[in-house]
Amino acid sequence: MNNIKIKKNFSPKTYLHKYVYDDIRPIIKKKRKKVKSCDFKIVEPENYKNIVCINYNVNQLKQMCKRYKLKVSGNKSELMYRIYNFLKYSYYCIKIQKNYRGYLYRQYEKFKGPGYKNTKLCCNKTDFLLFEEIKNLPKKQLFTYKDKDGFIYGFDICSLWNLIYLNKETKNPYNRNQFPEDMLYKIKRIVHIGNIYNYDINIEVDKSDLDILSNKKKIELKTLEIFQKIDKFGHITNISWFLNLSKIKLFSFLRELIDIWNYRAQITMETKKNIFPPSGSPFNNINFMILRHKKIEYIQEKMLRLINRLITYGKNEEYCKLGALYILGALTMVNNNAANALPWLYDSFMIVS
Repeated sequence: MNNIKIKKNFSPKTYLHKYVYDDIRPIIKKKRKKVKSCDFKIVEPENYKNIVCINYNVNQLKQMCKRYKLKVSGNKSELMYRIYNFLKYSYYCIKIQKNYRGYLYRQYEKFKGPGYKNTKLCCNKTDFLLFEEIKNLPKKQLFTYKDKDGFIYGFDICSLWNLIYLNKETKNPYNRNQFPEDMLYKIKRIVHIGNIYNYDINIEVDKSDLDILSNKKKIELKTLEIFQKIDKFGHITNISWFLNLSKIKLFSFLRELIDIWNYRAQITMETKKNIFPPSGSPFNNINFMILRHKKIEYIQEKMLRLINRLITYGKNEEYCKLGALYILGALTMVNNNAANALPWLYDSFMIVS
């Protein structure tokens, strides 16, 4: 097939006339009915064939040109040619645009994920960064996906954008599994398609709000990560057991843990060293006098580092499990929900007066 050579200096209008528009002379019907002025109506794009099937007069053709903002000068044949091709290709352009917009919207809904139309499918109730309830998020802001473990998670697109695109974090903050490789692409497509539909999807977090949230969120994510490690040992925990502790309760938790470690559980030095090698003394750098003057976030971070060491430093998994048991035991002493969830552990470590 020979390629058509097109001059680069052709204007779009010239190109249409030369290579796209139809020569209507062969298709004009010889016997055409005229239209009375009282019966005349502007021809719509889907009825473009009427131009060559009905005998419109020059005045009527010029009215159509004015309606569609086309050039009104020229003889009848030129007016018919101009209107016919404009209406015909407008008709097919509209069909293409309609189909493409339908395709875009189907892609938009598909990329929104399995929980887009039913947020009850999401296993997390709130957004990890903005703390909004997933069920209350505007539909335009909602993004969901199914994790490799089969659970569906919901997010505000704004939060994910800041996590993945700006902070280069590629792990789910709820379970630390890697996000799918195409997640950022899907988010970009959603935002792009949303702009086409004028959905005005927000991807910018107020910096002042982000500064306030960042510390709190880091602690929450770290707590989640640590408690998931504990859950892998066969327990069912809740991060609120730790996060809801007041400053006074955090000190009580630490005292309970130290007492369990040093006296109450009657742990041998050999076991201590196997849980926390090589010294067996995880509390050497704890100073209550200094901690009293620190903010609660600092104390929480300090406690989380301690907890993480006790459940990960063990010589083998059995000693890590033992460390987790002492942590949970101390939590049951200071949190009623933990005590109710783990009554056997509470009974094991409770001091009877």
